[in-house]
Amino acid sequence: MVELGYLYAEGRISTGKGGCYNIPDGFEPYLNNRAWRWDQKLMCAAPNDPKAIEWFGKAAEKGDPEGQYMLGRMYRLVEGKGKDKVPLKACEWYEKAANQGHVEAQYELGGCYFFEGYDGPGNADSKQDETLKPAEKACDWYEKAAVQGHQQAQIKIAKCYGYGDVWGVKENHAKAVEWNEKIAARVNDKGRLAKREAISAMLDNGYFYKRGGFGLEQNGQKAVEWFEKAAALGNLIAAAQLAQLYETGEIIEKDEAKAREWREKAAALQ
Repeated sequence: MVELGYLYAEGRISTGKGGCYNIPDGFEPYLNNRAWRWDQKLMCAAPNDPKAIEWFGKAAEKGDPEGQYMLGRMYRLVEGKGKDKVPLKACEWYEKAANQGHVEAQYELGGCYFFEGYDGPGNADSKQDETLKPAEKACDWYEKAAVQGHQQAQIKIAKCYGYGDVWGVKENHAKAVEWNEKIAARVNDKGRLAKREAISAMLDNGYFYKRGGFGLEQNGQKAVEWFEKAAALGNLIAAAQLAQLYETGEIIEKDEAKAREWREKAAALQ
């Protein structure tokens, strides 16, 4: 059932032409590239969204988590087109799949709670503490997905623990550092985004150790180490932070020579 849903959604089948299974694989499977793929003649038929919804729906009603997730994606794609908000029925299907451990659904559900004003399906399917605020539920789902290795969820949960007070979520900088370490370790992954995300994580860890608090002991040497990692990748802010740390000598030993060295490096990066 799910397979038929994908065939209709991705333009691999039509009632007039039958199946069309020789299309190259390796494309984003979550329906983000359909217009481009149609232009490039990588589809044998126009996507048939009603048929896709029908087949994903059949699987979803039988409790298939992939069917539930993809039904949510189709509702988002079809009913949310041209709108700022994800349809709440999409969020409800994400929640059903997320409760079965579907990692992409867990990540999308975090977004529903965080950005879409979603506050649960109002039925027994929800496995969360109903006393939690929507932002807390969002972070809870991001962490579930992050534990399963979802990279964007790891970035989101690091921000939850690092800056959660802004949204009414309890901060824990020790946990933020742990997640940021995973993000920073991807610095050499393919693509500019991985490098940018890694540098951001390095800077955050530098600031967290510089200030201390929220479950993390202040540690000047670790702050220096993290800022040095970011500075080595050409980050101006990190270089400026290192110059300041050595110049003031508040949490590390004062060193005018190193302060001058980092000021010069910061200036060269401007």
